[in-house]
Amino acid sequence: MDSTVFETSEQSDRASFEGESPAIRPYDASVIQRVLCGQNVNGETAAMMEPWKGLADRLVSLPLASRGEVCNEFVLKLGNADEIADSIADQNPNVHPSLIEAGGESGEAWPPLRLKETPKAAPFPIDVLPPAVARLATEGAESIGCPVDFIACSALAVASGAIGRSASLLLKSDYFASASLYVAIVGPPGDGKSPALGLASEPIREIGEKLHAEHKEATEQWKEACENRDRKSGEPKPDRPIPRRIDVDDATMERLIGMLGENPRGLLLAKDELTALFEGMNQYKGGRGSDRRGYCTIWSGQLINRDRIGQDAPEYTRCGHPSLSIVGGMTPDLLGTIADAQGRADGLQDRFLFAYPEPRPVPGWSDQGVSQAAKDGWAGIVERLWLRPMEASSEGENRPRVIRLSADGQTAWRDLIEAHAAEMNADGFPYALRGPWAKLREYAGRLTLVLSLMRHSADPSAHPESLPTATGRDVEDAWRLVAYFKSHAKRALDYGGPIGPAGTAVKAIIEWVRDKGLASFTESEARQARRWIDPESLDEALDHLTKKNAIRPQETAPRPTKGGRPPSPAYQVNPALLATGNPESAGNA
Repeated sequence: MDSTVFETSEQSDRASFEGESPAIRPYDASVIQRVLCGQNVNGETAAMMEPWKGLADRLVSLPLASRGEVCNEFVLKLGNADEIADSIADQNPNVHPSLIEAGGESGEAWPPLRLKETPKAAPFPIDVLPPAVARLATEGAESIGCPVDFIACSALAVASGAIGRSASLLLKSDYFASASLYVAIVGPPGDGKSPALGLASEPIREIGEKLHAEHKEATEQWKEACENRDRKSGEPKPDRPIPRRIDVDDATMERLIGMLGENPRGLLLAKDELTALFEGMNQYKGGRGSDRRGYCTIWSGQLINRDRIGQDAPEYTRCGHPSLSIVGGMTPDLLGTIADAQGRADGLQDRFLFAYPEPRPVPGWSDQGVSQAAKDGWAGIVERLWLRPMEASSEGENRPRVIRLSADGQTAWRDLIEAHAAEMNADGFPYALRGPWAKLREYAGRLTLVLSLMRHSADPSAHPESLPTATGRDVEDAWRLVAYFKSHAKRALDYGGPIGPAGTAVKAIIEWVRDKGLASFTESEARQARRWIDPESLDEALDHLTKKNAIRPQETAPRPTKGGRPPSPAYQVNPALLATGNPESAGNA
């Protein structure tokens, strides 16, 4: 190669550089060789040491034909010119410098890249739903332009909320499955999460409006009774009517427990932006409250007792058997808000079912809407689920009606539970999945109950007080849903990077590095390339990428002895990062 022809040191005058023999690292020699051969360096000089960085920067600014001469002139003035010339000549210009360790003479292999491609999501098994619900999901997806998952999974959560504690599934002696579901609909902004949730939850809103009207009328009657009572005889005021509810949107944990106690059948919490629920936890207690633990306890249906100091007297709140279903949407960037901010495995994240389908292309305009027949069919199912009353015990307490497994249902349940246990006990099963997989075992029973009651209520002639038997098909389809949610849990929980602005910064840096093909860069260059990233988020993003072996710090030139700014921190890029092409993997862990 013409660029590697150097004059010998005997032909140069080295007197003025005697004793100046800077070492050259393989990385520095590789970059210079690539510059001499006309290769693009794309920021590779950032990780170089002086004086080689200055030489490389100067060569890049020159025409290709002049670079060899200028390089010769520079090298021949050094005391170790022969050694430097040989080091540069030994480099293959077609080998990317990122494959050469820039931090020392000895090559050090990169550890495995811990950023992963977002796992593919399984399609929703639409045939597990009653035909009327499947019709709503498919028509709605076509009209809105969203994945069918958004409507189908929202419908499951709405059905579970309508069922509440009206029924439970007996799996074995004294072991029951409730209908409570916590569901997170995940997708990028503008992909139809909100209208999908709105379509599925419309029957709940209609029931809520009826209940509100009933309470308003009862309140007026109560006011009238208060006015007409015989005050002279000391007749006390009648008890104020308690509002009957089916849904809730925004409430403190104390008030939520109170509402669950007032509505023993249960409630549905449907939030357009589910992130607001997690970010609002403990907001009135400086982050030191127990809201997360409260939602875990409610999911399990366990007794909740709360004692608080009131203004006039101690306040006591009790809910014997709380029942709550949750559904809402969120973007992938904010998945991390579900996890505990201090990194503790408190179990709340494990209790959520994720629907995180592959994104669809942005749809064009469609004249097709959701037919009234599809809406009416779904509304009828929800209403019949809601009309099933709880059973009154001999003590006068309301309790769930009990649904049992058929003979083939018991067989299917036993076989599928054994298969699930074998999966968890297999060698190499990820420890991080033990929590969510344990909850998915619980969800198998809950989904069996929900599917069985949805199918029963899909028959307009079915009496609300009659009870179906959970069949083998109900059990098998529930486990098909479990397999679906396993796939989406891996996709959602695999995200695992920083949340909020730092998570966005991680993705932006990776996209920039890949777009430019950078083998190295400085913090200053990253800041210039993505000016909107604030310093704190940039620091967190670079720290995350370093921990995931996507980048690693490199030596920089020492700070000038006569003042001036210190050099910006430099990073080398893992070649494996440049070899992968999914920018969404920026937040994955």
